[in-house]
Parts: sequence; C-alpha cells; structure tokens
Amino acid sequence: MLELSSVHYTYPGRDAPAVRDLSLAVKEGEVLAVIGRNASGKTTLSKLCAGILSPQGGRATVDGLDTRDTRLGPDVRRRVAFLQQNPETQFVSVTVEREIASGPENLGVPAADARSTVGDMLEFFGLVELRKRPPGALSAGQMQKVLLASLLAMKPAYLVLDEPTSYLDPLERDAVGGELRRVSRSLGTSVVWVTQFLGEALALPRIVAVADGRVCFDGAPADFLDDGDALALLGIDATELEHGTGGGTQ
Repeated sequence: MLELSSVHYTYPGRDAPAVRDLSLAVKEGEVLAVIGRNASGKTTLSKLCAGILSPQGGRATVDGLDTRDTRLGPDVRRRVAFLQQNPETQFVSVTVEREIASGPENLGVPAADARSTVGDMLEFFGLVELRKRPPGALSAGQMQKVLLASLLAMKPAYLVLDEPTSYLDPLERDAVGGELRRVSRSLGTSVVWVTQFLGEALALPRIVAVADGRVCFDGAPADFLDDGDALALLGIDATELEHGTGGGTQ
C-alpha cells in the first residue's frame, strides 16, 4: 500500500501550506484519479506519493517504507515511478530503444533480461517501428508512450502521473488515457492519475477530489457527481455535467 497519513507540506517562502492534514491510501493494483483546481494541492500530493517531497508533518509510506528516511530512497524509487507534465524535459537517451533500456540498466538488471523487457515494452506500446527514432522528434502523444514504457520497464508497483495529458490535443489525450487504463488492466500496476480533465477522472473507478490542500471527496464517480459540495469546491457546473461536456476544473 502507498499511504499518506495526515500529511502537511508548505513550500519555502510560502505562508499557506500546499497540503494540510491530507490522507490517502492506494492499494495494490488500484487505479484512481486525483482532480482539483489549479493550486489545490494535487501536484504536491503526487510528489508526496512518489517520495519526491517528504512531508513536514504526518507520514508518507510506500509498502511500509517511510519516505522521510533518506536511506530508503532507492527502495522507494524502485517501487514508485513518477511521470511529470512535460515529456520533453524527461528524456535521457538518444533513441526510443535506449530510453526504455536506461531504467532497467540503472537498476542493475542483467543485460539479457533488460533486452527482453525493452522488447516487451516496445510491443506493448506499439513502438517497435519507432525504436531507433530520437524520442524528442516524436509527437507529444508518442513521447508520453515512450516515457510510460521507460517507467514500466523498471516494473514499479505504483505509477504516479502528474497531469500526463495536459500538453496533448484531445485525440492524443484519448490515446494516452486508453494506454493508461490498459496498463492497469494488463500489468496490475497501481495508478495515481492527477488530471485537470473531468472526463478522464470519470473514466476511472475512484475519484479523489482536492481543494485547498485537503481531500474533499473520495469515492466512486457516480457518488462524486451527486456531491454538490465537492462539485462547488472544484468549480464544476452541474448543468455542464447534464449536457455531458465534461470540461476541466480550471
């Protein structure tokens, strides 16, 4: 289980905490959406889940490992993979194939096993024909697929995604969203998907809504749509939902 227990975090130079008394538990194989307005605390939540930030109050654990213990950092990073918003800033290799191989190699995976894993990921994401291409020369949607493949090649238990479709057009968003759902079904990886798009959140089995650094809703999409208080805090217009437009939370 990945768990945040009454966590607090305030960025340097800020008076107000980004998250306050926030709790969240993610079970093995679970898929959930985290949704909220800008500056609601959802990105900070994702970084606390991934161990990129350590809570200043409360506790964050990954399979029982306390993320504040720097000695456990490598073990936490093996369990949790983190995908940021902008794909172009995250590439470390000159070809798609090498990008996917870099993670297993850095973890000391034997060469034969690493090659097998890379081949599996290229097939899984439909990237075989692009394997010799520079990742930065691909479309935005293809870049996100390469990054997902490179993260999953390290076989993490948890995949934390900070608005992975925010730079994509609607067709690319749909394609990447479909890949993420396929990942969870096929590989059993737990997925924490931070999104600004209501339609993406409603397509997942669990929604966690964040407002003013706190969780204001945690449950099924149908219950979320019936929660007038949570919708109001997120600035979601009920009439918009009735017409099925499913816009964002800006």
